[in-house]
Amino acid sequence: MKNQINNNYIIEIKKFTELAWPLTMSRLIYVLTPFMATFFMAKFGSNELAALALGSRIFMLVYIFIFGLFSSVSVLVSHHYGAKREEGVTVTVVQGLYLSLIGVIPFSLLLYLVTYLVSFTKINHDVLYLVILYIRLGILSLLPAQLLEVFDRFLIGIGETRLVFVLSLLQVPIEIFAMYVLVFGKLGLPELGFAGVPLAYFVAFSLEVFVTVIVLFFIKTARNYFRQKYLWRFNKNCFYEMIRVGFPIAITRSIEALALALMVLMIGHFGEDQLAAYQIVWQYFTVIIIIALSLAESIAIRVGHEAGRKDNAALKHAVKTNFVFSLALMVFFAIVFSLLSKPMIALDINVSQVKFFELIRYAKLFFIMAAIWLVVDHVRIYVTGALRGLKDTRYPMFVSAIGFFGVGVLASYLLGFIFHFDSMGIWAGMIIGIMFSAGIICVRLIKQLSKLRVIENEKSI
Repeated sequence: MKNQINNNYIIEIKKFTELAWPLTMSRLIYVLTPFMATFFMAKFGSNELAALALGSRIFMLVYIFIFGLFSSVSVLVSHHYGAKREEGVTVTVVQGLYLSLIGVIPFSLLLYLVTYLVSFTKINHDVLYLVILYIRLGILSLLPAQLLEVFDRFLIGIGETRLVFVLSLLQVPIEIFAMYVLVFGKLGLPELGFAGVPLAYFVAFSLEVFVTVIVLFFIKTARNYFRQKYLWRFNKNCFYEMIRVGFPIAITRSIEALALALMVLMIGHFGEDQLAAYQIVWQYFTVIIIIALSLAESIAIRVGHEAGRKDNAALKHAVKTNFVFSLALMVFFAIVFSLLSKPMIALDINVSQVKFFELIRYAKLFFIMAAIWLVVDHVRIYVTGALRGLKDTRYPMFVSAIGFFGVGVLASYLLGFIFHFDSMGIWAGMIIGIMFSAGIICVRLIKQLSKLRVIENEKSI
């Protein structure tokens, strides 16, 4: 009996990791493209680097919203896939494609409006010109980027995360190569310099859409979903369901991004050393958070599959087992942050130089705070992912808004500026906000799982 129980845990963790590791690797690979964009722009000068930093951040805020909105595709697809409703999968993906076609209009208008708003700032005129150029040329890439996101979410929803990983191995080299050719004028093309970056995204994304469609055509498990032409009609109910599930996710991610941006501004108030220390820690922290987000996506799909099958026992087993497994992983990373902070700092700066002593002191403290953040935020992110698999997205949106702004930002301001804990107070305040959100979200998940138990009992009667 005991061996059977252990086998159940092992089987579930295996299912979970088979979804999670390719997803994690693909998300980490995608980080290479902006890294190379920075590397290329460093060859031109500080104006280009500054413009890239600001322009890409503005675009990132829009993409965060878009990626959140289209997360609903994988959630709905996973439910249909678990229930073995192939028509439902097809209809959902088709409505996602329609949403990308419709959504490109308001997103383009929003970004075009931003170019006028930034013109009123006190940014250097040369940098400002490049920022506006980046945004306006970048608008071209919105449609292919959204189409790629729909295909990506479709594959995640049916559990084909290995194919997502393979596609990332194809897509990222295309993006970097296109950027290199256009920026430096290779293969007989004119040297576009800074303008080559946003244009490269457009060219690469468009080519990637074509490549992805070809790959999906040759993969039988994907091709079978798109044979019935009548399923390509506009489906109002599915379209609205997609927005109902996806819009709160988009708002949640936007809230988190804005709160983190405010955190950076507040830390910057205390000086360059503390801001530089934050940047050193955050580069490592971002990598681990990508892993945490991938784990959350994976549990959302596992929950969606079991919800579609109406196997409540397997659903609850998946949530509980993988929570312990993923939490243990985050605790491991937290220990690494706490014990190996000095070697990680040494990868960025010369720790023996006296001028860096103050920066190093803050970085070590920030690594400890980041370790606490990792564990606490993983609970919030994971549980939110599980709720997402149950199509419960509105409640986490409101909790995130209250947790990050009503508690986190407010606590950061009070601890940092009123009680004079400086940047450590900023970190502590945000952690308090995340702890608040994690606690409320956990209660919500427990209630949702209890409802499933009630349904099981009613069925047994």
